[in-house]
Amino acid sequence: MKRSLKGVSALSLALFALVAACTGNPEDSPTSGPPDAGEQVARLAENGYPIARATMESPVEMPFIPYYAAGDRLRTAVEQTEKETSRAWLVAFEEFTAQCMKDAGFTYYPETDALELDAESTERPGLMLAIPWLPSDVDDVRRFGYGVSPSEEVSLEGQALPEAEARNAQYREGLSAAAQREYDFALMGHYDYATAANPDPGACRTLGQAAHPAPATRTSARTTDLLASLDSITQGALDLTPSTAGEGFTENMGNDPRLASLNQEYVECVLVNKQGSWYSDEVMDPSSMMGIAWGTAEDGSVFDPQGATEVSVADIPPQYRGLKANTAQINIALTDFQCRAATDYVNRYAEIQFDAEQAYIDQFKRELDQLLGDIEEELGRLG
Repeated sequence: MKRSLKGVSALSLALFALVAACTGNPEDSPTSGPPDAGEQVARLAENGYPIARATMESPVEMPFIPYYAAGDRLRTAVEQTEKETSRAWLVAFEEFTAQCMKDAGFTYYPETDALELDAESTERPGLMLAIPWLPSDVDDVRRFGYGVSPSEEVSLEGQALPEAEARNAQYREGLSAAAQREYDFALMGHYDYATAANPDPGACRTLGQAAHPAPATRTSARTTDLLASLDSITQGALDLTPSTAGEGFTENMGNDPRLASLNQEYVECVLVNKQGSWYSDEVMDPSSMMGIAWGTAEDGSVFDPQGATEVSVADIPPQYRGLKANTAQINIALTDFQCRAATDYVNRYAEIQFDAEQAYIDQFKRELDQLLGDIEEELGRLG
């Protein structure tokens, strides 16, 4: 099997760097992983393995916390005002979809229990680090690696799925690859993300939206704007892509030379201390390591798309799709664990992120204080 990730590595996350210092064996430092990382997984898969997460908690309290806390309070207030209206519409829409899918030859369980769970994740970018979670003990890394990909009972954030959604995911997983494509097309009107922008008008969800239009939101435009403003603040400070002076904020993480230096040290460590046999040409940082692990089979091989420029997840054979804590994936995670410890990656990354967030607040403090005041005013209006 040719070891090529070109055209596939982007699928690994919908979905995530002193050579001399990296020569130590992780067995010599069994607790040298991320600070308190072992306590960060709240949910386990049915087999007892932790659910893989693309982020981990910061070892320090980040400056953006007050702003996200205010946003969470506003979102909670909005959800309470919308839930009653949304419930009746959701039942009608989902029952229509179920009948439509039955007519297309598939089983679909109406996902009418979705409103019973809190859909909003508390894993805000400003509170978390864009570093995949790993257990804090090397013995657990040897057992679990990064953990396992979410199955039918767990969402990507590690949150339990509603029962109907879990049953739908389980039903789809039991279909052949070809049948999964047809299922997706019947439901959503497209096979993959490349055609998602122009779904087939005869898709069940499209027809359902026509038959049962979503109710008009009772959320004011002001509330929507406030939430959008909150969501946008991380786009400046936490952007890992270098920006220019004309883009408003240039002290983002991507412009910090410390991050480039850290990632270079990390990559050098990985290449020198690589454990086992697996594809390592695209290592850039811990997130890329998790991405590589996602597409790596037990024997260390990866899927070869044979020159295809667009590949849907359904086209990838199961052995090359998902985190399964197989031998190769555990070797990748062990290498990652060792090099995070050797470079003090988590603490150095957290310091860079902290400084970027604080610089953003310092530059836009007047606007951010106004935003907090506006949110408090809107909360008062919502009661």
